[in-house]
Amino acid sequence: MSEKRKHRYFSDYLNEMAQTYLSWFMKEKKDENIVFSPISIFMLLVIAAYASAGRTRSEIGDYLRERGRADEDHVLAHLAFLQHKLMDSGSFTSANAVCVQETIRASIVPDFEKLLKNYLGGSLFATRDIVRDVNAWVSEKTRGMITQLADESMTRMLACLMNAVSFESEWLEP
Repeated sequence: MSEKRKHRYFSDYLNEMAQTYLSWFMKEKKDENIVFSPISIFMLLVIAAYASAGRTRSEIGDYLRERGRADEDHVLAHLAFLQHKLMDSGSFTSANAVCVQETIRASIVPDFEKLLKNYLGGSLFATRDIVRDVNAWVSEKTRGMITQLADESMTRMLACLMNAVSFESEWLEP
């Protein structure tokens, strides 16, 4: 199968996933506006899979492979392609990161950090104040459109997996 066809297949898969999630969200929020990012959900599931081990990793991986009908290498290749394409567009940005408490930084496997950087254009950073640093990261990556996401309920978290998207565009029909 050609690379172009593989990417098209993966795009179809992401569209199918978006429709599935939209139907789930609409059941919960029938009379409300809904804004979500299917690519963010997918990226975070991939990050969670690679950040975990054992049964958790296996279950997330099985879900992603079942949905994407692809092995891990193909999923990562498609995400790397998509991440670079999005970043090249200029009007749309997507960023990924994992913020961990300094107390667990040494326990992070070096291969995870490489995967995060090489395939998802992401970073791993340690903190003593997860609320402050998550909010700073989100504000920077959304160009100040979102300045506060984390709150005091997160102070005891050991890690936070993050994806931020921002875009600016004109309405086709205002």
